[in-house]
Amino acid sequence: MSVWNKVFHTQPNAWHLIDTGIHILNLCDHALRLSTCNSPGDAVPIAARKQAVATWVRVKRLLQQDIGSKMKTRDECEDEEVSAMTRVLVAVEMLRCNRSPRHKEFSVPGLPELVSMASECSWSDAVVELQAWCQLAAVCHHAKDHRSVLRCTGSALQLEAAAAASLGATARVLYGPTAVSEMLSGAGCLRALTLVRESGGDLHAYGEAMELLLAAVRNAEKAESPALCVAAAGRYWSTCLPLTQTPEGRRQLLEPLEEILSALVHTNRKHKQNKGRASLTLTAPPLGSSKHEASEEEDLSLRAAMYSLLLHVHLERTDWAGAQQLLDRAIRDTPRSRHRLPLLKHRILVKAQLGKSVLADMQKFQDEEEQCCSSMWHQVALCAGNITQQLTCYQKSITCLLSEESRWEKLGLLLEFGEWLYGHDFPKAAARRQVQWAVDLLLLVGRERAEGSEVTSQKRSLSSESPVGMRGSSWTSLKEVRRLDGLVRAHTLLAVMADRTSPERRLNLLRASVFVLRIWQVSMAVGWEISNEMAKNQPAPPPTSAGSKKGKDKGKGKKGIDPTPVEERPKPVVLDQELPSSPQDWARYACPQQARLIFRTNSNPHCVNTLSITKQTQSLFYLDLLERELCSLSLDHLTSPIMHLAETIAHDLLDRSGLSDLYRLRIVRRCSQLGLETHSPYQEKLLSLSRIQEQEQMRCHRAIAVSHEGRGLHQGANQKVEGDGVVGFGQQKREVSAQHIWLDKADVCLGLGLHQAARQLLAEAHCVAEELRDLTTMARSLLSLAVLACEEQNFAQALILLDEAHAVGGDEEFWYQLTLTNVRAVVGQRDQDAHTKAEQIIKRGYVALKLVLERRVNRAPEIIFFITSLEMREQSSVWSFSIRMSLSFSSCTIQWVKGMYILVLCALLCSRGAVESIRALGGGEPGKRFSNEAVQRLMAACDTLRECASGFIKLGYKDHAAETHAEYAHGLRTLAGRSAHAEDKRRFLLDGVSQLQLAVTEQEHVALTAQTLLPSQQELILRRLCRCLPHYRRERRLASVEKET
Repeated sequence: MSVWNKVFHTQPNAWHLIDTGIHILNLCDHALRLSTCNSPGDAVPIAARKQAVATWVRVKRLLQQDIGSKMKTRDECEDEEVSAMTRVLVAVEMLRCNRSPRHKEFSVPGLPELVSMASECSWSDAVVELQAWCQLAAVCHHAKDHRSVLRCTGSALQLEAAAAASLGATARVLYGPTAVSEMLSGAGCLRALTLVRESGGDLHAYGEAMELLLAAVRNAEKAESPALCVAAAGRYWSTCLPLTQTPEGRRQLLEPLEEILSALVHTNRKHKQNKGRASLTLTAPPLGSSKHEASEEEDLSLRAAMYSLLLHVHLERTDWAGAQQLLDRAIRDTPRSRHRLPLLKHRILVKAQLGKSVLADMQKFQDEEEQCCSSMWHQVALCAGNITQQLTCYQKSITCLLSEESRWEKLGLLLEFGEWLYGHDFPKAAARRQVQWAVDLLLLVGRERAEGSEVTSQKRSLSSESPVGMRGSSWTSLKEVRRLDGLVRAHTLLAVMADRTSPERRLNLLRASVFVLRIWQVSMAVGWEISNEMAKNQPAPPPTSAGSKKGKDKGKGKKGIDPTPVEERPKPVVLDQELPSSPQDWARYACPQQARLIFRTNSNPHCVNTLSITKQTQSLFYLDLLERELCSLSLDHLTSPIMHLAETIAHDLLDRSGLSDLYRLRIVRRCSQLGLETHSPYQEKLLSLSRIQEQEQMRCHRAIAVSHEGRGLHQGANQKVEGDGVVGFGQQKREVSAQHIWLDKADVCLGLGLHQAARQLLAEAHCVAEELRDLTTMARSLLSLAVLACEEQNFAQALILLDEAHAVGGDEEFWYQLTLTNVRAVVGQRDQDAHTKAEQIIKRGYVALKLVLERRVNRAPEIIFFITSLEMREQSSVWSFSIRMSLSFSSCTIQWVKGMYILVLCALLCSRGAVESIRALGGGEPGKRFSNEAVQRLMAACDTLRECASGFIKLGYKDHAAETHAEYAHGLRTLAGRSAHAEDKRRFLLDGVSQLQLAVTEQEHVALTAQTLLPSQQELILRRLCRCLPHYRRERRLASVEKET
């Protein structure tokens, strides 16, 4: 009676409540006696008796009265069938009451026994039986008696037709079609959940559960119950999640999810129309929850998830029209809420992909923040199907940003817009204006103009007297790494957009390299401050006490290790903020581990970290581009700080050890090119650096597994690469994949002579590319394997690989390299018609490049360089082959000397290629004459080489111009040596000396230009840049001697 004692103390009318309860109990007893059905004419429906039983049990519980294990009422019923049904109904109600805490708990039989009792009854009303089974199933589910749940729900679902038929005979005031549909929906949910739990991977059971849940949704829709409909739909969604991981599974869910969404929308609409109209519900919701109302948030969240999956299915099929229809329906059926905005964004992007106008939809973003509007316009620009729409969207994404808080977003968009304009062959001045505007914002110059009218800012022009971005500001005052990183990107872009022969190109490259040095300076200064503070705060070691000294003296004769004296303990190391000051020092440099730890853990804006360099992949792309451009101007002795910064970003910010190893290999190669290979700390680690990292292999295996599950998601990687503006601009937005790292590593290994390591890297990259269907990587790997085969003199294998690479295709740089490698392999086979095949290959190559040139206006200098290089290679191969075919050698053998491939702007590595010229050394008998055909061919080749040299000079490729002059001189000397007339011989030799003099002049000009930047490093620069100069001078002296004799 403790419960009632509490009631008496808290409620003054407790005795009145007890009297009321007893009165109700007496009424229930009277009602049960009236429904005893002892006389056949006085039969009462079991449905009415069930209501009295339920009330009677609940009042018993409130009055703390026991019912007994026999579950009998005082109705004196003589009908055994009715008594059996009554006992089951009483037991079910007692079990339901026992689930409520803090009340009296009845003693009831076990669930299996009760289920058996219910199955043995002869039920006179199918609806009552259905309700009993549903309530009993909910109790069994709560008790986790899954076998009984399956038995109860199976019996309940078999009564669907019988219950529908009995509704006509049952009073509608007690039951109706709505109640029956609700009970069937609940029973289906419980059975499905149990089947999933007990399936143990059985696909048949899993499929049956999905069908049951779908039927539960249909019944909930018939009942017009939003709560049950959301509950059943939620159970279906949770159950089908494993199927969403594969394309086939997602396609199987297309029709069921559309049906469920239709049911949810219809039920919700009907519920709102009938709101306020009460309905009698006689069954508990699934899982026995007391909550019977579904929140609108739960409904909208579920619908949004299903719409997202259906959109995914349409996009996998590239069914853009179907995707728009789906989104139109979703937006129409979704009320204004946070779930409606993502659907609207998706519809805008789909419309942009279809080339439709998005202005009406974008007007709905007027109330959103400016960053949201700008981001949406930017996404539309990336998805738009035509240039005009992309241009408009880029402009609107920039003009949306007006506040100071959105400055960084505006800077990024300006730089990207400038790239886009340049890459799509808009006037270079228009592209430069966007980048110059970004530079001014970065340096906070003209702040009022930058935050004011965009029209005024866009009319800003390049000043030849005072470089843009440097007016009124000193770069030494810049300390924010994020700003410096943006300046590196901006000035690299300005350099690429400038003409190659323009001083502005070289000036912007030097500025960008200065900003890289500034990043190192400010970062190491912060590192020094942090390490110094850590050293000061480190607790001092406790002093040695007299007692400890005495004990130490006593134990001198004992074996043991004396503690380290305080004076000998290592002191905290303070980071040295001094940076290397010369190429030799940079060659020895490796970022200290203490600095790396600081870079990984601190958030200082004046230091390299993930907050100051937020887009690490993009930063690496521009550092690579800057390094490549400096090498193209023979300023590779300035690139070491750039590569060290890239290595630090890859190692400590991206945490990509494989990418870090790639940059370390490049540092070793650069040191080797500068003659400083012994200085590099990474020289001894070449083998470990060239290995494939296990983490990269695991990442590739995961990518392959995902690719096998969803081929439709990788369509972007399967497209053939078309150059877009500056080569590789599209790559800066993607994560650097492991197979691309392996390809770049293989290129470096080929340059360093590590052929075995290169073969392993290329084989693994090609295998992964085939699995992922990555055509770009496949083409590159096949081409690199062909180059490796040529290095090993396996020209037949090289030609097979080149044919496979040709079938895949690539951009203009790929075709250029493919043509050169193809010529090398064909000529290397030394067939009789090799020179004819080489001519045909090269002609096809530069005809294709000329077609590209017509479409790519802004890249004209680079493409013209490719064409000129191919023309030079054609003539060089022709006259060299003619020499070999015109001379007859007896015991002499021919040695073939490899030059350098010319590779400018397109490859990730600098000047690694070779001009494939075939020379005959130790030739035939002196004075042996050429045939007339050979002489004409060689003279035509010399004329072409002269034109190529002139073209290289105009394009600003002085190194290649010097090489071409030397090749031209070599051909003239060859003609002179086989000429029959003294005048012709003298003329050839004079022209050869003149060409060698031009070669020496051009090479000296390159060396002097480089020396002006680092006068103190004259010896190093001469050693790096003038390796060909002594050869040219020696050839010039020999030619002069031949001319005199």
